[in-house]
Amino acid sequence: MVAFINFRPGSKYTPELELRIRLHIANRLSSVAIPQEVVPVEVVPKNKSGKIMRRVLKARYLGQDSGDISTLEA
Repeated sequence: MVAFINFRPGSKYTPELELRIRLHIANRLSSVAIPQEVVPVEVVPKNKSGKIMRRVLKARYLGQDSGDISTLEA
């Protein structure tokens, strides 16, 4: 499992912050839901109706072509 995190402006990604994110998820959800990797992203891709485009995130993570992104919110 991989978590894509959009940080607030001025926040920086640190190993300590990653640990805090993992602990937060473990305490709020379950220890099974702890991500193996935390990936900071500039923008979370969403379509015009506001749904997160998971296939685009996955393609970018794997270094593949994102495909048709014509419905991507500008």
